[in-house]
Amino acid sequence: MLDINDFNQVFDFDPDCTYSQSTQNGIVRNRRALDNKLFFDRLLDRLNVKSSHLYPPHTNSDLRELHHQIISSQTAEHHRQSLLFYILKDCKSPEPTEPADAFAKDCHLPEKYRLAIDGLWALDRLQFRIATTLLTSPLLTPTFPSDILRTLLTHCGPSTPDADLPLAYYHTVSAPLNSDPLLRAFFDHLTHSSITDAFFFSRRHPEPTRRMLFEGLIETALAHLPSSKRADAAIELLNLPFSPEEEVWFETFLLEGKGRSLHGARDAVVARWIAVGKIAEAWEATRNMSGRRYEGVSWEGIREGLERGLGGRGEVGRVWRAEAMGGV
Repeated sequence: MLDINDFNQVFDFDPDCTYSQSTQNGIVRNRRALDNKLFFDRLLDRLNVKSSHLYPPHTNSDLRELHHQIISSQTAEHHRQSLLFYILKDCKSPEPTEPADAFAKDCHLPEKYRLAIDGLWALDRLQFRIATTLLTSPLLTPTFPSDILRTLLTHCGPSTPDADLPLAYYHTVSAPLNSDPLLRAFFDHLTHSSITDAFFFSRRHPEPTRRMLFEGLIETALAHLPSSKRADAAIELLNLPFSPEEEVWFETFLLEGKGRSLHGARDAVVARWIAVGKIAEAWEATRNMSGRRYEGVSWEGIREGLERGLGGRGEVGRVWRAEAMGGV
């Protein structure tokens, strides 16, 4: 069996091995993109191997010192094997088999550790879809789940092709939202994905967090979504099954609180009143509302309909859709 303590055995494909300049530059660049901390750096810290300053190794001497620091650390054998497997993934060999693959086979590295390292290595290379696929394997116990989720939220935003990855990772591994900034970032991402899902997610939290999330939901739906999605999101918001408490929060936020400066804030409240049958309140409010016609309907027409008892949700929906898009 391979003796991992012997550098020449671990790097038998080339005992004089060094990382190429392009590999070194890429690692430094990716570390910068990941807020100056690779997941390999985190792994070294977790295992009390004080040698992240040696990665990437610039010379063969650096590589030998990194190897020495790993094999002399007071950590389990499979953890030392895993760290060596990671650094070998950046090495090339003239042989058909990659050095890391040959190493994993020779030292019988358990599959779950290989999966975990492959996933963290992919994250450090900003290969987020590959990393998510690997790190959500049922074989794994999640490692750094909150940090991984935070990284995905930062790099796989709602407007990117990988926007599905943060939600997929969160739901698969139940990543803990262990800080307010992470909770807010995740909730904002969820809101961009589904107003309804975000609404019911907010209800899983106690006050005052629940109210904070609820107000964030309103603000995102009315102001922060792309214009192509904003109208449908606004209609979806207005038709959610608010509790009496949430009705008060909705009105207070848009009429008196921070949300009163949002475009169409007052109109949203009136549209909600009509949707839930608060006709008297809606009629009184529409006395001072006006605007351009949209598909033959305006707030003046809705007010007349309310006076006749005919104000319908469909008319309100058409006007509010235009309002949400900035057209009324």
